[in-house]
Amino acid sequence: MNMATKQFRRLEETRAGLDRFEKEIHATGTEAFAERDFDTARKCQAACAALGAAMSALDSIKDASPRAAVWQRSGTRRSKRDYPRFHREDDELVRVGWSKSKNQEYVQRGSRQVIDSIVRGLSSIGSNGKPVTTDKLIEVTESDHIPSYQIYMCLGWLEKEGLVAKKGREGWQIREPVRLLHAMDQRWHKLQNPDAR
Repeated sequence: MNMATKQFRRLEETRAGLDRFEKEIHATGTEAFAERDFDTARKCQAACAALGAAMSALDSIKDASPRAAVWQRSGTRRSKRDYPRFHREDDELVRVGWSKSKNQEYVQRGSRQVIDSIVRGLSSIGSNGKPVTTDKLIEVTESDHIPSYQIYMCLGWLEKEGLVAKKGREGWQIREPVRLLHAMDQRWHKLQNPDAR
């Protein structure tokens, strides 16, 4: 990996980190607003605005870098149909999605601890074979303070692995409720970091 590629990769990782941080602060601000803690909510709003400005600045740097130009000319840009992609980095599930509004990739992450909590909640309320709504899953995992985007990310991964199926507005149906936890653990260990292949 040459220096330009390493620098471009660092910019992408920094941008993804800021994006995760902004989402977490936004979730905190939303919760504070709901609890009528308006001072904290205002501070979170200001922090999100500052992070948004920082991400825009990073986007400008990325777009102007030689690596970005090479990537765009090389014809190796992935099709939007290739998204979302999932992989594992150490103890984190990583989702690489495509932003239609920004016309670029974005990254979301969730620790194994978070994934376990979501899957346990899903298993507990979906063991009867009936579809589980996302709202119900958010409610069941509320005590773990999991941002809703991580719940959607986990459900997307489980769907891609064939462990759950989306049933329209009814929610998510577990294909084999009794085996969900074991099957998820098996899929987890098969996930790889693409850079390590």
